[in-house]
Amino acid sequence: MGLRHPALAGRTRAHGRPRTARPGARPPGGQHPVNPIREHLLALLTEKFDAAGAEVDDASTLEDLDLDSLARVELVVTLQEHWGVALDDDTDSAAEVTVGRLVERVQELLGRPAPVE
Repeated sequence: MGLRHPALAGRTRAHGRPRTARPGARPPGGQHPVNPIREHLLALLTEKFDAAGAEVDDASTLEDLDLDSLARVELVVTLQEHWGVALDDDTDSAAEVTVGRLVERVQELLGRPAPVE
């Protein structure tokens, strides 16, 4: 009885519902939990600023991503407009600011807790 119909793949036997991860569980492969702020920032960096997506992580600084001062200010303004927050242009657009710090800062300003990792 090891064979199952393909339409039932990924469903539990008991309830027939799709299997889901427990709240706060880390996705397979040690990836970060889904975070809309992080996803938006990574999309901006790869699509608008041509940063290589595979090379961008929370420890990447804006300088590491070759964003000059104008691009950094543009990134901060774009984040402010999208999320409706007021980032500190001097601090949050500094070359040594990391992707992770920008995500944390927007979360703080929105009053959202960080996802459980």
